[in-house]
Amino acid sequence: MSVFDLPMAHYQVVENHQGDLAIWPVSLVLPQGWQVRFSSDSTPSLSPAVLPGALNDAQNEPLPYKACCMKFIAQQSLGSDSQADVVMNIPSVNKPSSDQEATKLSSLQPAAQGITALFDHYDLVGLSEMHWHPAVIAAFTDLLRSDELAAVVDDIVVEFGNAAYQSVVDEYVAGAPVTEAELAKAWQNTLNFVVWQPSGYQQLFKMVRQLNQQRPKSQQLRIVLAEPAFDWAQIKQPSDWQALQAARDQGYYQRIELEVLNKGRKGLMIFGGYHLTRQPVSRNRAKQVASANTETPAQKTSNSVMAVKATLGELLAEKQPGRSYMLWTTDILQFELWHRLLSTPSHNAEPSYVWPQVIASEQGWLGALPFAALTSDFQNQTTASIEQLPPVNSMVEGVLFLSGLAREVKLPESVVADQAWLSTMWQRTERLPKDFRQRLQSLLPDTSNVTDSQKNTATHRP
Repeated sequence: MSVFDLPMAHYQVVENHQGDLAIWPVSLVLPQGWQVRFSSDSTPSLSPAVLPGALNDAQNEPLPYKACCMKFIAQQSLGSDSQADVVMNIPSVNKPSSDQEATKLSSLQPAAQGITALFDHYDLVGLSEMHWHPAVIAAFTDLLRSDELAAVVDDIVVEFGNAAYQSVVDEYVAGAPVTEAELAKAWQNTLNFVVWQPSGYQQLFKMVRQLNQQRPKSQQLRIVLAEPAFDWAQIKQPSDWQALQAARDQGYYQRIELEVLNKGRKGLMIFGGYHLTRQPVSRNRAKQVASANTETPAQKTSNSVMAVKATLGELLAEKQPGRSYMLWTTDILQFELWHRLLSTPSHNAEPSYVWPQVIASEQGWLGALPFAALTSDFQNQTTASIEQLPPVNSMVEGVLFLSGLAREVKLPESVVADQAWLSTMWQRTERLPKDFRQRLQSLLPDTSNVTDSQKNTATHRP
């Protein structure tokens, strides 16, 4: 046996959950005909995820190994009956590799503490919300219970509210007697009304009202509704809705500039993640290309209204440089990111930390990851599409880790029981583009048993 030269392996040093230094990750560059196996005295942590930059020299293909161990063996096949082993010992080290700074556990901060500190340097901090993941909006609502965070924030800026109802929401969070039916119009009469039906969004409004009851008027939080004011009576056909939808990010920016920045206030923004990235992200790239090749001229004209526009994050970076900081939310257990972050050898045990935690995206390998690695559709992406996406640190300034998130696409029982509101939603979906209409209608219960009286009520509902 012989020993590989150390430059054949690229490694980083990471502080694990016990405070020890361990090597992570190990990515290998192997000649053609070689493969990796692990020695019996190693404690490997394996994953099929491909490390960026780990290539087979001869075949120029990604090498799907990453490991956390002290010794492994590269094996060369010499024929059908014989093999030659080369032992690779990775020495103990006490500093990061020279070409890339390691991401350490000490870089993580409890979310409330970390976000509070950000407001010392920024006027706006964005939290990316994951639709149909109730634990995410619940975690954001819990963050507001932090006295230290609530003390530095003036406004909570939300995507899920029509600015036509700003005065209603102002009265509600200030403690005025506003009925739940009146308050609900703020999110019911939005462009994406079905998405905001889960109860977590309403709970955020209630939490702010409760917090304000305990604070002097001069220190009360305000909820700013970011969706530009409009009336559903304006929407007669799909192109009307598409035009408003395409103009959202520009409208969000104008609302934030008017209600927060120009007033010298500090704002915590809660938006769908793809509004906060510093450049647009084209999701489902292959599907979009295939669709574009089969569209009729009329469809292409209609879809051109929905062309990629500048994101809110991009607009803020361009027009208000240095005033905002964007945090991308992801599950710490997703794609085994926590094994790399925490140098944890076990695949089954969740690390013993209290989530959420935040970390700056310029931290070592985390910022260099393809942005797709932090998205929910990562495993459906092809290698080619992943490579087309920019690194994390060019899209957002930081990452907010939650734990054990589950997607739940369903309407609350209270919504299902409201036949008049269900009828209104059905009527609205008929004015939407076909694909979007079908997706939303698949979520709505049948309203064939709605009475004429209820239908009349729904028809005249704002």
